[in-house]
Amino acid sequence: MIGSALFALLTGPPALRQLLESRVYPLRLPPEPQLPAVAYQLIGETRARGPRRNPGLVTSRVQLSIVGRHYDEAHLLASLIRQQLSRYRGQIVGLDIRDMQETDSHDQDDVQAPHLLAYRLETAMSHIETIMQQLEQTLSGQTPAGPRISRSLERGYSYDDFPVIVLHQHNDLPAEGSPLGMAYRQLQVELEILAEGDTPHAACDPVLSAAHLALQPLPVKLPGCHSLVLDSLQWEYDEDNPALGICRAHYRIHYRRPEAEL
Repeated sequence: MIGSALFALLTGPPALRQLLESRVYPLRLPPEPQLPAVAYQLIGETRARGPRRNPGLVTSRVQLSIVGRHYDEAHLLASLIRQQLSRYRGQIVGLDIRDMQETDSHDQDDVQAPHLLAYRLETAMSHIETIMQQLEQTLSGQTPAGPRISRSLERGYSYDDFPVIVLHQHNDLPAEGSPLGMAYRQLQVELEILAEGDTPHAACDPVLSAAHLALQPLPVKLPGCHSLVLDSLQWEYDEDNPALGICRAHYRIHYRRPEAEL
């Protein structure tokens, strides 16, 4: 998530995009890279803890290795990056960045990293992304699908074995609620269960039962979440694989958040 946010921030502004194009890499640069380029590395993370529930706030320390074709180009790129990231606040790729501060910078006598910047990021995921990640973590290993849980249908069909659960994020709608300054919402999500068997629909049942049981504690785990309701079930066949049954379980997750947040 941090990597996706940094990539978007460093390749979005025209001045940076003109220099970097898409040459922003995790950990280290590729062999014989086209320059200039940037490598980012997460070197530390601290998660805030609450008395009953964790608030989802994370302080991350990230190092950027900035490499130019020559010394002045590396420093020019560092200056543009500094302008883009310093005290940045905003929502990007599902991440709510609360603050971004440079903590250190120096030159390094290394062809892979002639200039280094270290940044301290205070971030919080959007409420929806927090819910979706918690769904994925809650289901992993708790059903006959094992670790075959994905939020990508393409990846879901790429597994070598079934059953598989694919998570779909649908609508986030307003719900009734009274406290001033709070927004009450209902997030609609779908569990698409893919299972093979002589009776394809019946092959989905053990996965559905285990998934439903695993999700029951979710309202207790998530800050602001107060109920999870199974709305409907829908069964289908796969036209290309008659032995593959498909079950779609539609859930409503009721939660609340401050009106000013996403």
